[in-house]
Amino acid sequence: MVTYALIPLLPLVSFIVVGLFQKWFRNQAHLICVPMVFLSFALSLTALFDVAQGNTVNVDFFEWIPVGSFNPTFGVMVDQLTASMLVLVTLVSSLVHLYTVGYMHGDKGYDRFFAYISLFTFSMLVLVTSNNFLQLFFGWEAVGLCSYLLIVHWYERKASCNASLKAFIQNRVGDFGFAIGIFLIWVTFDSVDYQTVFAAVPEHLDESVSFLGWEVNVMTMIALLLFVGAVGKSAQFLLHSWLPDAMEGPTPISALIHAATMVTAGIFMVSRCHPIFNASEVAMMTVAIVGGFTALFGATIALTQNDIKKVVAYSTMSQLGYMVMACGIGAYAAGMFHLLTHGVFKALLFLAAGSVIHALAGEQDIRRMGQAKRHMPTTYWTMLWGSLALAGIFPFAGFFSKDEILWQAWNTGMMGKGLWLVGIIVAFMTAFYTFRVFFLVFYGADNMDHEVRHHAHESPKVITIPLVTLAIGSLLVGWLGQPFWGKNPVHEYMSPVFQSAVSGTPALQAHATPLPDLVTAAFADDDGHGAPAAPEAALGAEAAVTPDAVATPEVAMSAEAVVTPGAVVTPEAAVSAEAVVTPEAAAHPVAAAAAHGEEAGHGGHDKGAEFALMALSMLVAVSGIWMAHRWYGRPSQAPSRLAAAYQTLYQGSLNKWYWDELYDAIFTRPTLRLANRMWRVADDIIIDKVLVDGVAITTRITGEILKFFQTGRVQHYAMVMSLGIFVIVGGFFLF
Repeated sequence: MVTYALIPLLPLVSFIVVGLFQKWFRNQAHLICVPMVFLSFALSLTALFDVAQGNTVNVDFFEWIPVGSFNPTFGVMVDQLTASMLVLVTLVSSLVHLYTVGYMHGDKGYDRFFAYISLFTFSMLVLVTSNNFLQLFFGWEAVGLCSYLLIVHWYERKASCNASLKAFIQNRVGDFGFAIGIFLIWVTFDSVDYQTVFAAVPEHLDESVSFLGWEVNVMTMIALLLFVGAVGKSAQFLLHSWLPDAMEGPTPISALIHAATMVTAGIFMVSRCHPIFNASEVAMMTVAIVGGFTALFGATIALTQNDIKKVVAYSTMSQLGYMVMACGIGAYAAGMFHLLTHGVFKALLFLAAGSVIHALAGEQDIRRMGQAKRHMPTTYWTMLWGSLALAGIFPFAGFFSKDEILWQAWNTGMMGKGLWLVGIIVAFMTAFYTFRVFFLVFYGADNMDHEVRHHAHESPKVITIPLVTLAIGSLLVGWLGQPFWGKNPVHEYMSPVFQSAVSGTPALQAHATPLPDLVTAAFADDDGHGAPAAPEAALGAEAAVTPDAVATPEVAMSAEAVVTPGAVVTPEAAVSAEAVVTPEAAAHPVAAAAAHGEEAGHGGHDKGAEFALMALSMLVAVSGIWMAHRWYGRPSQAPSRLAAAYQTLYQGSLNKWYWDELYDAIFTRPTLRLANRMWRVADDIIIDKVLVDGVAITTRITGEILKFFQTGRVQHYAMVMSLGIFVIVGGFFLF
């Protein structure tokens, strides 16, 4: 327990020490922060191997803010999903910390920056290790706060201030929905504990809640509200425009946000809450469509951007769309696999872009670069490997994880094939815009300013060592999920999580929620083919599962298996090809059918079809690289002619489809006008003139009147007293 607790606590300690004694460190904060986060990474590796042996952990440390019957706890849950995220977060954070030593050298906020990135790492680690929704929300909000503090690091720049506010406000919109979703979870389940909530999902499948006069299924409402939070954090369509603007912060924080923290929080949350999402067909379809559209939308913008960091930022938005799409079709393990590989090569691309910017005196416009290969060979080779990984070229990481998502989509019916087609189009665009940047920076015409060219140089080793490390990871990490020798190892590792609604907790591993009817309805072919098995046949075709039968794990594996709601079934038994679940049993948590969406692409499937689709995806990516080379690897007029011929489309993409302008017209300007009117009416007139000035004027007038009666002369007071007595006596006799 102590080991798991130390993983998030070590970065917190470094934040507290550096934050409190910042003025005494004098640009030496890395001496505390770097060792602490590397130690946290080492402990995360031990957690990964420990969990691989089946030693999952779920423990409460203490009761947190109890109020009446509301008794949330603060604890740690480490299963396969958490362990993989711990390694990703601490690995990328460790290398970013090391990279920061060179990149931020001489910055006046050097120590403050280290304190904040340590806090950022702690916040994300709390988020992924939480075992209840309240603790999840604590980490969720903390990473949002840290992103604001780090994006605005150079606070003297107006662009940085605007970008940080934009990120903070847009995430508050998503977080509002997320918070309401957690409130609804408490109202529905009377708990915010993962185990309790996920195990009780089947009991609430038919309940509804009133929303704006409409009766909505409660599981659908909870899932959609939680997804609103994911849309904000993971920069999905409608709440996406903060992500590219976050590039105004220093490059190390760009890498940390885009690769291992912040944006990955939404994908992790949806994967963690898969039993809730699986219970709603509407929610799953919404997630899949939003993810697919975001992948395409982000890619179309990245095609024409000229800021090297913004191209990589829109690439992140597009790849996050892939991951969300995977979750929407029930391929959670595939989505998480792409999240892990993407975290490695995207961190590499951001840090490589930062190395280029550092070497070229802060230049970020790729049109003012060229021939940089001569000056920075290490950055050249590492960025090449990162670009190949992002483009999905064999044998680099993106090839395995991206194609796994495409293969899962292909096997999910007609709508899934539509999402596959979107994914293939995005794959071509990704390869094209990635190598457009690469060729413009390292090849093409030399457009550097003379002074920049004169001082261009390779970055110091403290910068290049993280690049080389991540480049090696971009080559190797994808092989962890290779599909060539039977089952996918990543799926094998993740299977206890996504076959169990309580995320692998040993005592409750039998409780799992089946994938929704979405798989057999919206994603099915017209003739019923192409979708994973319906609940009645989710576990095979030989064994009838009845509510009143009993099965041991061994029997559940056999052709005659009969499973009851009370039977404890191992993950291996739950996905056996020899069991059948009746509709009544499918509604019960024992019906561990959540794995069949993943297993559709593994085991008894057509390997030839999978390899054919992989070859097609590879061909599409190579075509994108070839076109980028033809247009940007050497002088060419084709891009300018194409831009002139399709001026409307080109300007739309270049201006991000005018989304910022649309937000400005719909939200920003009306809000500012309302604020201005409120200021003039409420503040200036009502508060200042009526209340504040009115009180002063009334007091002054009253004083002017009273001063005629307060002369200070005794004879006047005697006369008034006499007059008063006369009036009183006269009134007494008259009335």
